[in-house]
Amino acid sequence: MRCSGRSFPAVWDIERAPCVAGPGGRGFYRLRPPSGIGDAAPTSPGATPSSVWDSEPVEHRFGIDLQGLIDLLSRHLYSGPEVYLRELLQNAVDAIAARRRLDPAHAGRIELEVLGADPPTLLVADDGVGLTEEEVHGVLATIGQSSKRGPGVERPTDFLGRFGIGLLSGFLVSDELVFITRSARRPDAPALEWRGRSDGSYALRPLTRSVGVGTRVYLRARPGREALLETARVEGLARRYGRLLEVPILLVGGPTPRLLNDDRPPWRAAALDPATRREELLDYGETLFSEHFFDAVPIEEPDLAGAAYVLPYRPSLATPPRHRVYLKGMLVGDRVENLVPEWAFFVRCVVDARALRPTASRERLYEDEALCAARRRIGVCLRRYLRDLARADAARWRRFLSLHALSIKAVALHDDELYGLFVDRLPFETSLGELTLPDARAHAGELLYARSVDAFRQVAAVAAAQGRCVINAGYTYDEDLLRRYAELRPGARVRPLDPDELAEGFDLPSPAERERLAPFLARAEEALAPFDCAPRLRRFRPDALPALYTADEDAVLRRSLDRARGETTESWSGVLGDLRSGIDAAPARLFLNLRNPLVRRMSAHTDPSLQRRCVELLYVHSLLAGSRPLGPRELSLFSDGLLGVIEWGLSEHGA
Repeated sequence: MRCSGRSFPAVWDIERAPCVAGPGGRGFYRLRPPSGIGDAAPTSPGATPSSVWDSEPVEHRFGIDLQGLIDLLSRHLYSGPEVYLRELLQNAVDAIAARRRLDPAHAGRIELEVLGADPPTLLVADDGVGLTEEEVHGVLATIGQSSKRGPGVERPTDFLGRFGIGLLSGFLVSDELVFITRSARRPDAPALEWRGRSDGSYALRPLTRSVGVGTRVYLRARPGREALLETARVEGLARRYGRLLEVPILLVGGPTPRLLNDDRPPWRAAALDPATRREELLDYGETLFSEHFFDAVPIEEPDLAGAAYVLPYRPSLATPPRHRVYLKGMLVGDRVENLVPEWAFFVRCVVDARALRPTASRERLYEDEALCAARRRIGVCLRRYLRDLARADAARWRRFLSLHALSIKAVALHDDELYGLFVDRLPFETSLGELTLPDARAHAGELLYARSVDAFRQVAAVAAAQGRCVINAGYTYDEDLLRRYAELRPGARVRPLDPDELAEGFDLPSPAERERLAPFLARAEEALAPFDCAPRLRRFRPDALPALYTADEDAVLRRSLDRARGETTESWSGVLGDLRSGIDAAPARLFLNLRNPLVRRMSAHTDPSLQRRCVELLYVHSLLAGSRPLGPRELSLFSDGLLGVIEWGLSEHGA
């Protein structure tokens, strides 16, 4: 590397050239000494390093710290060292698939055996295609090289592996891997023994003894990894990863070999009637997930088979269900997140796919067109299920909605056909109880809605007392569904509620009452003036509600700016003040209910300071009842008012 303008005892130039592969696919770089210290790099057109430097570059190969690479894989790529067995099973399955290309009648099998106990040694044997000497050097001894891919090589669809790093997983549990292999492609050649060590070295020798075609892999447990190679753990891992593999996996070494992957999921069974298939899928799901599901939806698509299980509870949107995915029978993961459409958070799936691509860790799916297509096809299956359920089984549909109405609302927004099918069946929270949209519309000929949950809670009791139906559109998707209702249903009137509409139904006090209550109203105005709020005396139901706070959007914005000014620095407070002064809005209103016993007693009291305190506390109470945040002044008002009432009460009783 050159540092111009300074002299060093030795300066070397690394030629900046495209990274290309050397012999055997290994990377290399070129290093040359310069012809003189401080020489400038070529700048004239057409000049090259070779034309201005005297010496030819010396080629070197990149080195690999294999142990460092193993640590990197174990800490950042694989979820844990137990994946070693999955990678060995994958290699064995691919070897058997390759041999079937030579001999289509070959059945194939994989055998697992634990030898010894201190420390244990695991033998993984397959009767697959085996390796030639050239393949041993090119595949076993070259990191990243895979027999299933390469320039000009079409990857067979029946192979599982593709990245050429699976062998390294063996070093997660063993310091030395021993392969004994004999190739079906060269049956006359001797068997080979390959010993690879975690320091990056390996040894290869031919064997004179007779060895069957295939590969035998020996792993001797490294210190601290003994438990991963014990018989019970090996059996559990083989069942977990390979339960759906079509190649038989046998645990040998005991009195009789045991088949570990005898699981035959219902979607591989012969065609059954829908009711029987549903029951078998539900039984399988309960066994697999230890959960009793609401329903099971068959997934029977090209290169994609399995089931979507309808959850028997409302899932949390923050932690949507994760899915179990197999690729050609080998487990990818049981916490895969990106398999189904976003709206389908009411199901948990188990699928066996043939066309999806795993990431290098083989524990997640690669986001590509194949995965998008699979997601769309699963969405089609779920839409079909929902359509049939809504039309054919009203009782179960209502049970489904009681659990997953939110999911139905989500899918209806993305599908006009399903919107038309579902929207009139969906329940909505209203001031008159839970109603469907046709029932809500029948009350007034239009659909009125509150745009937030807080706004709805503030007006619900008043609207119910007036017999008005107001829909709570503050939940996810509800306002969007209501807006689309007006678009897709000609003649339907849908609009947000203005809280002042409710106030129009309030009764005014009589002239005599207004005269009598004028001093009280003046004190209330004085108390609320700092908060840009005007008191109003009215009679309304329900009697238990002492006050109702209403404000239009501009008044809400001004109040938010006031609250922010009290919580920020002086410089920002000035900016917010300028913004506030530019908003022309009517003050908010606090309607004091003269039907309420507390308000009547308060208005009749002779202590002006107590009346002001009570109005201030009712103002804060109304804000809290509407779930409106309090600013610093309002918090102080609440604290001072409460303490003042306590002090007044104590003084009244001579305490």
